[in-house]
Amino acid sequence: MVLKNMSKNFTIYKVLISKDIENLVTASPINESLLPEGMQEIIFKIQGFSPMIIDSSVSFLIRGGKTLTLPLRANIIIPKVKI
Repeated sequence: MVLKNMSKNFTIYKVLISKDIENLVTASPINESLLPEGMQEIIFKIQGFSPMIIDSSVSFLIRGGKTLTLPLRANIIIPKVKI
């Protein structure tokens, strides 16, 4: 996803991953500065070792702004492979 600073001021953000999925989901970069009208791509990686459905949220703390909370939904499928 892309986070864009719509203001004319420098700001800093931090990604907060819900406690229930913090061992399954990582974000990169987790905190970074944003220049005025700048953009930052944030990459989320989901790593599961068993089939499951994730229905949670990710929050963004933005200095000088409001906290954004976005839903995070995923269906982890583990293929069965025989050799």
